[in-house]
This record gives sequence, C-alpha cells and structure tokens, in this order.
Amino acid sequence: MPAGAEKKARLTFGRDDSVEGSPGCNQIRGVATVSGAGVMFGRINGTGMMCPDPQMTVERALLEVLDGRATYRIDHRTLTLTAANGEGFSATAPAPGT
Repeated sequence: MPAGAEKKARLTFGRDDSVEGSPGCNQIRGVATVSGAGVMFGRINGTGMMCPDPQMTVERALLEVLDGRATYRIDHRTLTLTAANGEGFSATAPAPGT
C-alpha cells in the first residue's frame, strides 16, 4: 500500500453476517457470510466520494477483493483475504489496549 494508506483502511465483521468499514476513503456496509475457510461477500454499499490518488486506486483494489467469494486466513492478529483471481490483501488488528 502507498505510504499512509495502511492506517486508513478498516474492516469489521459482525456476528450477524454484516461487514462495515472503510477501504481508505469512503464508508462501506454490506453482508459477508463466513463458511469454512471462505467468505461470500454480498452487495457492498458505500458512500460515493471521489478521493485523490493513490488513495482511490487502493480503495478500488480493496473493493475488488470484497466482490463475491474470497478465502481467508487468520494468523495471530493478521487477516488475509484472497479473491478467486488471486488478488488479495492482509490487515493486522491493533494490539489490545492500543
């Protein structure tokens, strides 16, 4: 990710199959059903602000991974999502108390 983008993106999965967050600029909300080692993302709705590059480029790439089926892997506090086309990203949750 471009410098500074790594701290702007966030994603939260709810126990009710909801997903919400921000891929860097816009706010998103949708449905994500976890099954086995896979996640099926339903329609993701978001605000439609245009953001400066490289932020907009990063956001579009992250949203492509959240379109349809992806596999996931969790290693300690790091979540890796990989789309069917092999593209993906990793995100690390902050340590407790930070």
